[in-house]
Amino acid sequence: MEIILVANEKGGTGKTSTVLCLANALKTLGYRVLAVDFDPSGNLSNAMLQEPPEHVIYDVFRRRCSLRDAISHTDIADILPTVRELAELNGAANDLEEKSLNQLANAWVGKRGAEYLLSAILRAEENDLESLYDFVIIDSAPSDSIIVTNAIVAADKVLMPCEPSLSSQDGIHMFLNSVIAAHRYYTTQVQVEGIILTKYSQQYKSYRESLQGIAAICQQFHIRCYRTKMRMSANMPAAAESCRPIMDYLHLGSAASDALNLALEFLCSRNMEPKVLYPGVHKEDGTWIFQRS
Repeated sequence: MEIILVANEKGGTGKTSTVLCLANALKTLGYRVLAVDFDPSGNLSNAMLQEPPEHVIYDVFRRRCSLRDAISHTDIADILPTVRELAELNGAANDLEEKSLNQLANAWVGKRGAEYLLSAILRAEENDLESLYDFVIIDSAPSDSIIVTNAIVAADKVLMPCEPSLSSQDGIHMFLNSVIAAHRYYTTQVQVEGIILTKYSQQYKSYRESLQGIAAICQQFHIRCYRTKMRMSANMPAAAESCRPIMDYLHLGSAASDALNLALEFLCSRNMEPKVLYPGVHKEDGTWIFQRS
């Protein structure tokens, strides 16, 4: 089981959309996927669940239910949902001695601190997620907070969506600094894998100009830029609003085909292949791609 964090410390860069696309495409290709909504806004949960869930991740932290009981099963992928109560964790970001958070941390991870809460539940032997999932994909908050630190410490790899703006690149720089700090202060082996270009449109001059800045970031930090570009599409918001898999929109726009190619490139970077040969998925010059018929 590999834990993937999708992150950028700027909002609106397409983090939730990237999680939805990657999770649903990987499931379509035969892999077992759990999406984790670790953003207090709950946008991922709203996009995947038509009805409020009985349990959420906060219930697991409070030991009101087990992790498995909090997981909801959907046609998109499985999800560990959240609610706005998760923001209570941020209330102690500047004061880790705050009583309720300190008690919460001690209940789960002894004296190691609240930064390990998410890692503790995802990797706990009694939860045995490794027998259930190939990938866990975390959607985190767009801010420098204890919630983001939790997500960094819990993850194996990081993917960073980046839209065509300088502020989005600034968000990546800030997040990379957070990763550097996490390596310095916490027990984590997290690695930054690369950048995914989002909201792509060749018509936008700003996008062409921003590619130079993104290339400079990749060169400086020795990370990759995904070849697959996530194009702007009205189908992604439509899928999220109706809680439908993006694959339902395969023949109605670019979002689903971009999702499949992103997932195939993701698997290729791990020397993995699709377990299910979805129509249109094939090898070309030794590389797996999706091409609409």
